[in-house]
Amino acid sequence: MDYSLKMVDVFVRLRRMVMGLYLGQASGSGFQSVGEGLYLKKEGETYDGRGVLLGKNSPFKSIPILGMLFIHIISLAKDSVHIISLDRDSVHIINLARDSVHILSLARDSVHIISLARDSVHIISLARDSVSIISLARDSVHIISLARDSVHIISLARDSVHIISLARDSVHIISLARDSVHIISLARDSVHIISLARDSVHIICLARDSVHIISLARDSVHIISLARDSVHIISLARDSVHIISLARDSVHIISLARDSVHIISLARDSVHIISLARDSVHIICLARDSVHIISLARNSVHIISLSRDSVHIISLARDSVHIITYYYMVISIQYMIEKYGDAKIKNSVRNMKLEVTEK
Repeated sequence: MDYSLKMVDVFVRLRRMVMGLYLGQASGSGFQSVGEGLYLKKEGETYDGRGVLLGKNSPFKSIPILGMLFIHIISLAKDSVHIISLDRDSVHIINLARDSVHILSLARDSVHIISLARDSVHIISLARDSVSIISLARDSVHIISLARDSVHIISLARDSVHIISLARDSVHIISLARDSVHIISLARDSVHIISLARDSVHIICLARDSVHIISLARDSVHIISLARDSVHIISLARDSVHIISLARDSVHIISLARDSVHIISLARDSVHIISLARDSVHIICLARDSVHIISLARNSVHIISLSRDSVHIISLARDSVHIITYYYMVISIQYMIEKYGDAKIKNSVRNMKLEVTEK
């Protein structure tokens, strides 16, 4: 029995011929003398192909045709070559052209595809639990890796790199350019974002119960921290510092400049304000039942203390001192007496008031 594979446009000795391709021991006169191998037959004439595929020196020489494990098919045309290799568990296909090469490999558990052109290379690998894709061009590289629980994507260009990593519980994204870097990390309970540029850095951290934001520039730094029960804000510039702290029951504000400092503290039952400048200091303390005010300048000091039943005022200057103490009890008695009338009591109260004021 002749085992033949028909092939068209095969070049033999630089001549185009249409012929039969015989593998193994073929019947017919003339074949017994040359033995097994590759034979070309045209119009009854046999061409010895010893040493080609199954010739005398071929590594496939000992493979029997009956029960053959491998089948190789080669097709040669003007501008292309096609090769197919079949065995029990795999198929390999190669296509060669002037400007491209295509390779397909099919096995039980995997598929591999390679495409080569002048300016690009594409590789695809498919397995049971994963897919890998690589694309190479002149100015870019793209890589994708897909597995059961993760996805990885890498994109490389002339001026940028992008990396994405996706898993069950997290996402990571990195973007690199000439003048900037951006990083994003997403997890179950947190988000982290970092942005780096030439003149600035921005960092954001988001968690379940808190948010932290940091912004760094050439001439300034801004920090914000947000939690369940508090807010903290810090702003730093060339000539100033601003700090704000907010809690459930209190607010604290600090402002620092070249020539001044301002501090404000607010609580449930009190307010404290301090203002410091080059030539003056002002302090205000406000509580439920009292107010205290202190004003300090170059040439003077003023102190005011207000409570429920009294007022104290002290004024100190270069050449003078003024002290006033006033009790609300005197004012109340005077109001009652003057309202209900008694000339003697009125006079005594007026004298008491004058006496206390002078003291």
